[in-house]
Amino acid sequence: MNKMKIAIVDPVGKIAGMHHYDLGLASGLANNNFDARIYSTFKDSYQSIIPYKFFKSKKSFLIWDMIVYFFMGLFTFVHLKIFKIDYVVLHVFSYTSKDFYPFLLAKIFGSKIISIAHDLEGFEEKDNSYIKNKIYTWSNKIAIHNLYSIKEFNRIFDFKFENKVFQIPHGNYVPFISKRKSLVTFDFLDNLDKSNKYILFFGQIKPTKGLKVLLNSLTSIDSSIHLIIAGRSRYDDFDQYSNIIKNANINDRVHILIRYISDNEREILFNFSDAIILPYTKIYQSGVLILAMSYGIPVIASDLLANQEVIEDGKNGILFKSQDSFDLANKVNSLFTDENIIEHISHDSLKYVLKKHSWDQVGSAFKSNLY
Repeated sequence: MNKMKIAIVDPVGKIAGMHHYDLGLASGLANNNFDARIYSTFKDSYQSIIPYKFFKSKKSFLIWDMIVYFFMGLFTFVHLKIFKIDYVVLHVFSYTSKDFYPFLLAKIFGSKIISIAHDLEGFEEKDNSYIKNKIYTWSNKIAIHNLYSIKEFNRIFDFKFENKVFQIPHGNYVPFISKRKSLVTFDFLDNLDKSNKYILFFGQIKPTKGLKVLLNSLTSIDSSIHLIIAGRSRYDDFDQYSNIIKNANINDRVHILIRYISDNEREILFNFSDAIILPYTKIYQSGVLILAMSYGIPVIASDLLANQEVIEDGKNGILFKSQDSFDLANKVNSLFTDENIIEHISHDSLKYVLKKHSWDQVGSAFKSNLY
């Protein structure tokens, strides 16, 4: 059987922490008889995968960024045409003109498109309905991570694209992380009292991430348990959270790092933290959930349907009633009353993602739907 050629085109890549996903996907495809390539913002290699760094990895000023983005996109698809790529994989998180550009190029150059619909809406209320419909109209196949999102996708589009959709697991991050203590220092943690327990809220801060729910729960959580908030604030004014912290008089228990977190810093934060909290109020799938489970760190997440497909409550994680700060506080307090529970959940969470979320399984799903 001749190898089918697939190119993952990701103009964002490392900027949004998608490099590990791209590398895992490419490796899973390669292990399932695909010739897989990556065109993105990074050169990190994994196994036999060596990406083409065709897009900028840093921002300068807006107009120049747009010009570079235009020409690098054009250059990428010329390259794909020369190498006679069979399919182009494009990530979908939102539906704006910038998101649309790679799809437009793919259409112009006659490329077959596989969309990975990570989110069915951008959550920033900037989505363009025309672009959303065109993206999926032009897609030959649409990969979605869970049954809940597939049902929502078909409902939103009135089953218009039902025959294009197939399910893939969200691959785990086990190949890309280290559970060993990093040799890199992180000044942020130097002044923290190591005798306390630390729960971590990690990732981009948006209204749907439920940070208000978490902050409101902290007054009912044991005072020896502290919160670390780490990630960029996008489309959300962090002052509202600062006011909650101030009014609740929990300044000394909340440790804030509002900026981009590097891979090394993430390694240190995750290895330092005792649990990860995902208080999301709306989500289609969560890479942070799979990331935390890949570390074997206990996760407490809201009981949204997407989370329920991954977490078996009390076994490989803990679920709390969505938007219920009091229930969240009870679940956090309960977790830290029994070390055996922590050890049990840590073991089963890692075991779960290794069994159900391997990149070879992702590649196999592609193979079943393309060959």
